[in-house]
Amino acid sequence: MTYESVANDADWSEVGGETCGQFVDDEMAAGVATVTVGTNLCLFSMATPEQLRRHGYGRRLLSPVLARGASLGRQRALLNPDPAGEHFYQAAGFPVLEYWQDWSRPRWVLV
Repeated sequence: MTYESVANDADWSEVGGETCGQFVDDEMAAGVATVTVGTNLCLFSMATPEQLRRHGYGRRLLSPVLARGASLGRQRALLNPDPAGEHFYQAAGFPVLEYWQDWSRPRWVLV
């Protein structure tokens, strides 16, 4: 298996990020934090409070964030969603490339 290192080969002068929110009546209904590395837009964290999910706030936030990334020359968007959000991102057009185990308890930790 071959892995591509986006961050290690990047021009670090092009690393940055933004935070954006979708607001309803002065309350944040959805928020996203992005990190850019070279030509990659990484959706680092995106969240909508449980009681506001399935009302379109996330989609209304995601669309302009992706458009802004494209206008700034970002050639691809990357993310590693929580299993609960996987359907949302697939519906937005993100394909599943592979599944990873994010966290694992090291065997050497003594409890």
